[in-house]
Amino acid sequence: MSTANLPMRLSLRSARPGFGPVPNPTLNSEYYEGVVARRVVAYLIDLLLLGTIYLAAAFSGLLINIATFGLMSTLVMAALICLAPAYHVFTVGGPSAGTPGMRLMGLEVRSFDNGPPDKLQAFVQIALFYVTVPTTGGWILLFVLFNRHRRALHDVLSHTVVLRRLARPASTGLRVAT
Repeated sequence: MSTANLPMRLSLRSARPGFGPVPNPTLNSEYYEGVVARRVVAYLIDLLLLGTIYLAAAFSGLLINIATFGLMSTLVMAALICLAPAYHVFTVGGPSAGTPGMRLMGLEVRSFDNGPPDKLQAFVQIALFYVTVPTTGGWILLFVLFNRHRRALHDVLSHTVVLRRLARPASTGLRVAT
């Protein structure tokens, strides 16, 4: 039975302008072409950017620790630990729906239902990434090669997908009856 003529499942996010359902990899392969390689390069860009931010924050934390005679060291350490997850949550869960590396590589993260992910989905995605990748030695990332949406396991479990950011056609204001 073909699902082409069935009505789409509605969600609270379906009303967000500019976003439709996740494209079908068979019918819209342009959204998935080169996504894996682009994600690798985007990750390296984000590592470089985050490393720079981390060095600046560590230097600032050192100055704070010196100025307060070490009384703020616990707070500084907690801030440094939260830096990488916060970077991911506020960029992926924000209006741009992607980290700066992803945006440079023309990628965006979407909720698998529809639209940009929220901050909770972004947090779950990065937490699962930090748990699954080191514990499997990175082998879990090969999961992207075995599913048609090119989703990593942390994408599947957080209900997100990474797509190429393509120009969206302008809306004509006409609605198609389903």
